[in-house]
Amino acid sequence: MEFAWPLALLGLLVVPLLIAAYVLLQRRRNRYAVRFTNLALLKEVAPRAPGWRRHVPAALFLLAVTAMILALARPQLEVPVPVEQSYVMLAIDTSRSMEANDLQPTRMDAAKEAAKQFVGALPKTARVGVVSFSDRAVINLPPTEDHKIVIETIDKLGTQAATSIGEGIVASLSVLPGGELSQQRPANPNTPGNPQTPGQGSTQQRPASNVPATIVLLSDGASNRGVSPLQAAREAKERNVKVYTIGIGTREGGTVMSGGQLLRVYLDEATLKRVAEMTDAEYFFAPTERDLNRVYKSLGTTVGWEREQTEVTAGVTAAALVLTLAGGLLSLLWFNRLP
Repeated sequence: MEFAWPLALLGLLVVPLLIAAYVLLQRRRNRYAVRFTNLALLKEVAPRAPGWRRHVPAALFLLAVTAMILALARPQLEVPVPVEQSYVMLAIDTSRSMEANDLQPTRMDAAKEAAKQFVGALPKTARVGVVSFSDRAVINLPPTEDHKIVIETIDKLGTQAATSIGEGIVASLSVLPGGELSQQRPANPNTPGNPQTPGQGSTQQRPASNVPATIVLLSDGASNRGVSPLQAAREAKERNVKVYTIGIGTREGGTVMSGGQLLRVYLDEATLKRVAEMTDAEYFFAPTERDLNRVYKSLGTTVGWEREQTEVTAGVTAAALVLTLAGGLLSLLWFNRLP
């Protein structure tokens, strides 16, 4: 917390003085009671001691004074506010290995559910698109503000063969501001089921964009098709696009049936980490459904948002007023007098 007028905080020095005055007043009352020599009679005629309750109104009053002084200093907090215009591409691995069952019921199903939660946490103004990648990358949905369509598109994703992480990044870049497909839209861009496929391996340099753009890429394996993931990451870096990467599944790998054979699939964490590092983003490892949900939830409160200094004087003043009223009401209710 920061303060626009920090000198006002010197007023907090009065708080310990008020506490000391209250303690002295309580001791004075105790000494007066002891001077009453007939203690047995005093016990009979004196009203029942309120115990801890007698200190509550005074404590609330002191807290109210503290809040008032803080309000005078004009406190400011960093609060998250939605970016006026932001683009987010969800690049999801749809290779056959996503059918592995080390995440329940499968990696693919767990990824879909977490991705939908992520979309729900984004600002309403964020333009969100979906790219799936297996042996090639497919633009399932260009960026749109219709998050309902985004969720429907995620639900329809299915698995295919191979893994092309680099192609997933390239396809995402193609529909972000500055990309070769960013100005090209289907007749109805809000209608899923009209996928586009960019030119394979197309990594020609594009100008950087000032519009905040992010790619959130999820994969469970090693890239074995298309353009190199690191080459694609370099293009993203040149375009000022951050690529957050998520690796799912256990490090020991999962099993999947392919061609009548049971195969073990492994996660290429080193490449995913390097892609994130090259684009000034972050890599997340999600070995369980709970971890995956937590990662997407964290990203949903980061991507598309920015932190802004906001003055909260009104809120602190309101808190001081509430504390004052609460102390007064409790004093009248318990002792029939104001503190």
